[in-house]
Amino acid sequence: AFRAERIRELVNGPTSLDMEAVARIQTDALSPGARRILPHLLAAPSANSQAEDARVRLAAWDLVMDRTRPEPLIYSAWLWQFNQAVLADELGGEIGGFTQGPVSRLLSALSGETPWCDDITTAAREDCAAQITAALATTLERLQAVYGEDMDDWNWGAAHIARFPHPVLSRIPLLGDIFGFAVETDGGEYTVNRGGMSLGAVEVTRYEHRHGATFRALYDLADLDNSRFMIATGQSGNPVSPHYGSLAKRWRDGKYVKLVGDKAAMQHELLLLPTSGD
Repeated sequence: AFRAERIRELVNGPTSLDMEAVARIQTDALSPGARRILPHLLAAPSANSQAEDARVRLAAWDLVMDRTRPEPLIYSAWLWQFNQAVLADELGGEIGGFTQGPVSRLLSALSGETPWCDDITTAAREDCAAQITAALATTLERLQAVYGEDMDDWNWGAAHIARFPHPVLSRIPLLGDIFGFAVETDGGEYTVNRGGMSLGAVEVTRYEHRHGATFRALYDLADLDNSRFMIATGQSGNPVSPHYGSLAKRWRDGKYVKLVGDKAAMQHELLLLPTSGD
């Protein structure tokens, strides 16, 4: 729903829908989910000066899940930690099935009076503001442990990595690490340019880019030869080919290629015949 909301917003925008406009829509990385829930998170008080620094950054953030910026990392980690605080006490070991898609669920928990924010394992009754405040403090401690003390050195791309293991060699020890490749990417769960994540328990792999559009196409119906395409890796599965992984960064950066050349010359026929005597 969040991605559809953003697509409608862009389609109904002031610019005409030419090829360039549609390309921008396909690679749009603004998060409507962050736009919806971040005001609730920012309304809670800060636990310390570091948390206040993070809040100031997020308040000025343009909501774009930009791989070069720290704000998407802080926001995503804060949201994950708050989701844990809201659900872990009630669900216990079953919370693993409730890490995906937290924005709509957390918005429901934040609407009006709710028992979800209370930690049932304590005698005190916690409210959502207290849980949000504590979640941010914990988030920043954990991010410091992984990405260093200086928030200026953090960036979303360090956590949001798309990995492309070789379909065959990845199953062979050592060779899989050599012949696979990875790129840092923009986007997130709710962006049109989707960068879906597993959001699992392991900190260093939690925000890796696991799901998205590996193929993009722009079809020019007035001139089909002007159509543009992009795949996530390259045109060859041979790891020693110059075309193995050659398109990964162009895919990441929202670039496209045209299929050019004489159509007759590009058409080939492969005839497979059984060997004699078999």
